[in-house]
Amino acid sequence: MKKKSSVIIAILILSVFLILFFANRSGLIPSLASQYKKTQLAYESRLEQSGSSIIHQALFKKTDFYMEAFKLSKVPASPDAKLVAAITNHHLIAPEFIAKVFSLVQTSEPITVVLLSPNHFSVGNGYALVSEAKWETPYGQVIPDLHIVEELQKRNLVQVDEGPFEKEHGITGIVGFMKKSLPNAKIVPLILKESISVAQINDLAKSLDEILDADDLLIGSFDFSHDFDLTTSNRNDELSLSILEKQRLDQITQMNVDSRKGVELLLGFVSLRGANKFTLLDHSNSALITGNLEQKDVTSYITGYFTRQK
Repeated sequence: MKKKSSVIIAILILSVFLILFFANRSGLIPSLASQYKKTQLAYESRLEQSGSSIIHQALFKKTDFYMEAFKLSKVPASPDAKLVAAITNHHLIAPEFIAKVFSLVQTSEPITVVLLSPNHFSVGNGYALVSEAKWETPYGQVIPDLHIVEELQKRNLVQVDEGPFEKEHGITGIVGFMKKSLPNAKIVPLILKESISVAQINDLAKSLDEILDADDLLIGSFDFSHDFDLTTSNRNDELSLSILEKQRLDQITQMNVDSRKGVELLLGFVSLRGANKFTLLDHSNSALITGNLEQKDVTSYITGYFTRQK
């Protein structure tokens, strides 16, 4: 009896297998691979269409501005270690410094750049804001990485609010440089209010480390000492440089920079990725560049990058 039952079960299993096999051959049951492909295509289509009606503009709309900036910049030597993150200025008295940073990171690979900026006017609904819009530049459109935006939203770390991005020069002044040097890169523009909590910054750093691929970049768009004379500005920058080089998270509140929370996020991220070396590219200020050494409202610039051993 036991043997007969086993034979019946075997026949039933074989029958089910044959039915499924011939049904699949007839196109009645799509293969798992086909189902997966269709799901992926639908998902990607939805991501690409989301926010497509909104297009933000780069601050400068002609290539002449960017060409002159790249002409003035000195192309730096490629690092002999893995570049994880970088800092650029956004004050456009020194566009050649921005060009140098983007010359360093240039690639035709389809990477993602998280472009991190202060929320200069502290506007919008949320402490950490992102954009789903495309960005129009003289070199073509920069496409948002909506997959990463969605992941950050799922973790309740960011809010989408397009309004603040229209006049946020920490982003609009940079996207043209990005498109010229990284033509196939996608963007996640991220702006932070200074009122964001340390816990939120830590969660963002951890999530970006988990979500971003190894070749993706975090680029901080920061200007440093503000509204001091030249002597005081230089003294402020000595401390800022020390904090960046030593990655002293505990001293960030002493920095004179337009986004302490942005620096905190960037340093947290590079620490998680083991990028312990900061290399300075440029250090200057508006007084030196304009030749007005008596300027009382100096803005300073520190640019550079973080690497880890490959």
